[in-house]
Amino acid sequence: MKTRNATRVASLAACALTLAACSDVDPTGPQDDLAAAVTAANGAIPTAITGTRPALPFHGTTVGMLVGMIPAPEGRCPETLPMMAIYQGAGNVTHMGKVQVSGTECLRMDPSDPSSGASGLGDFTLTAANGDHLFVAYESTVMSLEAPPSPWVLWSAEVHSTGGTGRFENAELVDATWNGGVSLVTYESWSQMDGHIRLR
Repeated sequence: MKTRNATRVASLAACALTLAACSDVDPTGPQDDLAAAVTAANGAIPTAITGTRPALPFHGTTVGMLVGMIPAPEGRCPETLPMMAIYQGAGNVTHMGKVQVSGTECLRMDPSDPSSGASGLGDFTLTAANGDHLFVAYESTVMSLEAPPSPWVLWSAEVHSTGGTGRFENAELVDATWNGGVSLVTYESWSQMDGHIRLR
């Protein structure tokens, strides 16, 4: 009986020492290790671990038309970009499926010298088949001309989300770029978007 009690006391003492030794351990340590392991394996950390929304891959392609070019309405564009170009198109975008695209941007274009063109302050709406909207915008573009006799003007911009509806109400674009081209002869256009998106 004494031996059994002595063994029990020794076991309790060992447990107490173990708890005392662990009392200084940071309880967030294992979570950090788990987050690092998940990142290494998958490239993304689940919301439950980080407390933030994961950034998901985001890619889209569109085709469309420049359907109008008008003097910019007062307050829409700066004096350096006096025209407003109007675009419409369609395409496919991850997390949205088939989309309709519509929007405007500010523009300066001299047909006699296309290389002097500039654009910016783009404001676009991507509409999914279920009616959800993702609003995207960019401040400025980098433009270039394909070698003659090609009529294509190429452009690229860093793009961000300005809001949305439904699933995209609080969407955030991360490291996203939008680039494409427009023909100065037919006014047809194409584009692609790449980056990441955080959904609500």
